[in-house]
Amino acid sequence: MPLFSKLKTIKDLRSQAKEMQTILKDVVVEVEHKGSKITIDGNLNIQTVTLNQERSVADLQQDCKTLMNDAIKKAQRKMAEKLQASGKMNIPGLS
Repeated sequence: MPLFSKLKTIKDLRSQAKEMQTILKDVVVEVEHKGSKITIDGNLNIQTVTLNQERSVADLQQDCKTLMNDAIKKAQRKMAEKLQASGKMNIPGLS
């Protein structure tokens, strides 16, 4: 593949990535587990964390791991659905 063709492909991928970030910025996922909650956005940034003060430190540590893992999985599913619905899932090498 010629150099200019590779550069165009890279430019196209960057453009698609920016477009996907714009689409995903509105995705918000909230997960609750044993009285604690976490909210993350479509870029997988944690927005809020609310901890159940009645739980022990050891339980809260486990709860946080569970919350984060569940929130990430839920957000990834929601993001994939939103990208599929928008028709922006045509990434070279992944389609």
